[in-house]
Amino acid sequence: MQKITARYRTTGLNAAMFAIAALVLMVMVGMSYREWKQYSRANADAARTREIVDSVDTLLSSLISTCVPPPARRFLKCLLGCLS
Repeated sequence: MQKITARYRTTGLNAAMFAIAALVLMVMVGMSYREWKQYSRANADAARTREIVDSVDTLLSSLISTCVPPPARRFLKCLLGCLS
């Protein structure tokens, strides 16, 4: 009778430990998913920022090449090159 009771205790303990391990695994997967979503959003924001910077750079370059007289053009290109 004692062997049977001990076996049921061990089985119950194993089931409880398995349930706790499964819960910890689910929490870790949930946290990893949340972190991945934040990373994806940040990556999309960074790509959008790069697009904006590139378009502003193109705009400034076109303004310099069309609106600025040649002697000042070299100075402005050098100045913009040093700033970026």
